[in-house]
Amino acid sequence: MSEIDVYRIQQIIDNGNAIQISLIEDVQTEPLSQKQLITENVAKKLD
Repeated sequence: MSEIDVYRIQQIIDNGNAIQISLIEDVQTEPLSQKQLITENVAKKLD
């Protein structure tokens, strides 16, 4: 099974001669867990 990369079209420019399409990768970010947020805050306070 090959991986599928998903892209979203950000912008389409059509000047009559050529069409330019700007793509951005549609990366799904998983929500931060509470534990991760607490760990980061504690690390900041220790610095």
